[in-house]
Amino acid sequence: MPAGAPHRLVPAGESVNLRYKAAQAGLEGVAWYCETCGGEIHRDVWDTAVMLPQEGYLETVQRFNGDAALRACAACGVAHPEIDLTPYRWEALAADIRAESASA
Repeated sequence: MPAGAPHRLVPAGESVNLRYKAAQAGLEGVAWYCETCGGEIHRDVWDTAVMLPQEGYLETVQRFNGDAALRACAACGVAHPEIDLTPYRWEALAADIRAESASA
C-alpha cells in the first residue's frame, strides 16, 4: 500500500502481516469499517511527531469504545461492538519507547 492510502486488510485465515514504516512517519491513523455494508464507520488521524503510534491507537480505540455514536454505521445503522483491548499492550509499549528515547 502506498503511504497515506486508506486501506483495509481482511485475512482469509490465520496470517502474519508485516508493516514497514518510515522512522519519521508523520501522520498515522486508523479507520473502522462496517462488517455489514463495508462503509467506513469512524476514522482518526494523529501526528507521530507529537504522539507515538501506540498512544494514538490506544487513545482512538478508547474514544471509539466510549462513544456508541462512533460505533454506529451511518450508511446502514448497524451498531458495532467495542474493541477488546486485552490483546494489546499499547500503553506499556509507548512507555518503553519513551523511556528508551529518554535514555539515548
